[in-house]
Amino acid sequence: MTQDQALSILRSQLANPPGVGFFTVREIEASPDTWRAAQVSLDEAHQQHLALYGDGVLLDLMRTGGFAVVEFNETSGITTRLHLVTLDEAGKPVVRSHDVHGELTKSETLMLLDRNTAFSDVFFAPDGSEMKQLADDFGEAGIGSLGAPDGQGYFAVPEAIRKLTTRPEELSDLAGLFSILTLWPARYSLTSPVYAASPVDAVTQARNQQLKLVKDFLAEKGKGVKFFFDLMDLNSIRTHEELLDRVQWLREIVSFLNEHSPLNVGSTTYRANVFVSSIPLDIVAEQDTERFYGVMTAPGVVSIWSRDAKGDFFLKGIGEGE
Repeated sequence: MTQDQALSILRSQLANPPGVGFFTVREIEASPDTWRAAQVSLDEAHQQHLALYGDGVLLDLMRTGGFAVVEFNETSGITTRLHLVTLDEAGKPVVRSHDVHGELTKSETLMLLDRNTAFSDVFFAPDGSEMKQLADDFGEAGIGSLGAPDGQGYFAVPEAIRKLTTRPEELSDLAGLFSILTLWPARYSLTSPVYAASPVDAVTQARNQQLKLVKDFLAEKGKGVKFFFDLMDLNSIRTHEELLDRVQWLREIVSFLNEHSPLNVGSTTYRANVFVSSIPLDIVAEQDTERFYGVMTAPGVVSIWSRDAKGDFFLKGIGEGE
């Protein structure tokens, strides 16, 4: 499929009033490896009786390629919808569309999605679990400054904890380890053959694997699983000693997960799943005390962005959507 063909499909399938324009934000190029991974994923989903995400749109993109296209109002310059355009295995056009939530201009959308693609490439890379490095690369002032309003996003550290230490590295360690554990199922899900067919089910299976491993670790320490959920409640930290103790526990759990269930990043399955995990699925702009922007990709990872005085986008946090 060419870009002209994708735009022609959109214009033929959508009700396009005067003044509607389109621009391409991503070309998705399939390969023999992604084609094979898509077939394996489809077979696995059928064996497990799982529903296909978006009627199988990620599988279609892995088999035949396609484009991510943004629709905008030519008069106002405001973007309105995000479309994935591809072909199914029989060559029939497939279009999956989502409204853009909030107001973003065409130029803002292009800059935001370019920044998010770079973020996704790092997040899902073999060493992407190093959250502190992600914050240093994409944040405005490192991991200590991250955290969306009201504690949203997995880098957020409660203000009360920030007052317990004068050493930024202690907060960085806490935020980084907490985010690794919280987002572990999202990253580990890419090792699952069923991922492209159903990212939600792949994440659920990865979350079950994480819980099993955590139980094994805690059993060695004479602790029950409730202890893990208590550890993940950062608001329960009251003293500097508790902060240091929490960091140590979280570090040991992360090490245990890495040792007993390492990512098979060299597999065809993982590489093919990374291929579809930087494709934008949803875009949002929200106004709180400041303006925030979000981009969701499979498997529901939401990068949260803000803008600096020069207008450049910087990472403010990471969350999960559906």
